[in-house]
Amino acid sequence: MAKGSTNQLSFTDKWNTGSQFSTTGTWTSSQTSVATVSSTNNGYNGLVTGVSPGTANFTASGFGNVYISSYCNYDPSCPYNSSFQGSGGGSVKPTVTLSCDTTHLTLGTTDFPGTKSGSCTTTSSPPGGTFGWTVNTSAVTLSANGNSATYSSNAESSTQGDTVVKVTYTVNSQSASGSSQGITVHKPTSLKTVSTVPNDHTTTCTVPCLLNPGKGTCTIKAGTSCNYTEPITRRRYSVVDKWGNLFQNVQLSGVTITESVTASQGSCGGNKVETGRTGGSPFYDDFGKCDSCCEAGGPGCTSTATQTLYANGFSVRNENITVTCTSATLNP
Repeated sequence: MAKGSTNQLSFTDKWNTGSQFSTTGTWTSSQTSVATVSSTNNGYNGLVTGVSPGTANFTASGFGNVYISSYCNYDPSCPYNSSFQGSGGGSVKPTVTLSCDTTHLTLGTTDFPGTKSGSCTTTSSPPGGTFGWTVNTSAVTLSANGNSATYSSNAESSTQGDTVVKVTYTVNSQSASGSSQGITVHKPTSLKTVSTVPNDHTTTCTVPCLLNPGKGTCTIKAGTSCNYTEPITRRRYSVVDKWGNLFQNVQLSGVTITESVTASQGSCGGNKVETGRTGGSPFYDDFGKCDSCCEAGGPGCTSTATQTLYANGFSVRNENITVTCTSATLNP
């Protein structure tokens, strides 16, 4: 452009062709000392007037999008001194953002299915495009449906945060991508002993009465029932993954805990080792001995057992247990 000359700029909204808009577009100049611009034709056009040597950018805003054209006023540094560069307005590039609701999943058989899956949603513009979904590891399986997807744990992560879900949004041959935060699939691998409290509490034990209390035998009297106060040792555990994360610290408190106990009767004449636990992470396991030998006037007794604890079906701990009428010893 020459100083004092004018040029007409214009743009077309390719995403809403032929439509009339209810708002007015506005044109601005980045350097009014170089060139000014005024809105004409309800903002669809911008009339540029050259002021002095230099370069200015002109922006047309409104109708929900921004369009940019760059023109060069007469200046020795311009590659084309006698004319403007470029023509028309810029195109609207697509955008997409991806949001996934959890970054921590677990494996195994559990009563808490929400700990094994997550979902992703997108926000995109302009409308009318297509979505392509990928995931970079086999730690999760991905199921996509248009602008949303779900993912489920499939294998233990190799490293923390190694799994990323990605979406690519394509409109009019242009694409934009969004990625999730790193997702980790945690496998229960062990238990951490948080605390062991001998005789933490007591419970009422109901057993057949002794036939001859105080005689040093455990012979029971048929058809009878007696109660005594049984001391309970309580241990508290947390489920741990291979990186040492406590499951409750990675939003995975929901863990299904089961146990298997193989007991030896030992010197007891009746019931064997009693254990009981509550689920989740952390969880409690209780140990005691409910036996007629432990009644007042009974001779007392000792039983041993081997216990295996499972988290979501994975073996996470083996313990040797020795239980008497008044105590429980656990190793480890």
